[in-house]
Amino acid sequence: MADLRLSTFPTGFLWGVSTSAYQIEGAIAADGRGRSVWDTFCDIPGKVADGTSGEIACDHYHRYPEDVALMRELGVDAYRFSVAWPRIQPTGTGKPNPAGLAFYDRLIDEVLAAGIAPVCTLYHWDTPQPIEDAGGWLTRDTALRFAEYAIEVELYCYILEPEFTVYLATQEQLLLKIMDTIEKAGAVVALPTQTTFVTQDSWIDPLKAKAAQAAVEKARDPGVPGARIPPPSD
Repeated sequence: MADLRLSTFPTGFLWGVSTSAYQIEGAIAADGRGRSVWDTFCDIPGKVADGTSGEIACDHYHRYPEDVALMRELGVDAYRFSVAWPRIQPTGTGKPNPAGLAFYDRLIDEVLAAGIAPVCTLYHWDTPQPIEDAGGWLTRDTALRFAEYAIEVELYCYILEPEFTVYLATQEQLLLKIMDTIEKAGAVVALPTQTTFVTQDSWIDPLKAKAAQAAVEKARDPGVPGARIPPPSD
């Protein structure tokens, strides 16, 4: 078993706690916040088993002083939190929302006053809905819009688990392209033997995923490693 005594950690190692905006803030319509993809997702009947959403969540937006006090009692060194992009830019672009900026200013001041280092994540999967409607992360313009929006904090990271943003954002488009390719006369699709599509616990329509998986199994050429898919027509 690994030795996890505090003495084994290097000087300057920070022990912290972590949250994400949509999971704790609540106040989804307060002070000019725009809608995010999570608001839209939670509004769709059947997407969340018990119908709950982040509308109130932990009410961190209003109760952050109590939450920071709890962190101080725990004795943590750092607090990793995320900024809700639609709280800063309600439509995902344009001038920042002063009320949204003011909230994070108050939060950071409270965290610093408690002797805790704020660690800001600029994106924890809450794309503004207008950005998603325009193509989301499959559109290069989204990267430019993301660059418009930032908060200066001593410690920060840009995107939480970017591999999932890339994987889940592109998977449905990939499977639709595969199906379209298979249907075209003379098209050849060779896919690695481990190619699978998530059919549960994902944002992808399970029926589409199952149909694509069936198409993959039918079209797979076991003698050709890797994947060959025609490039986008555009």
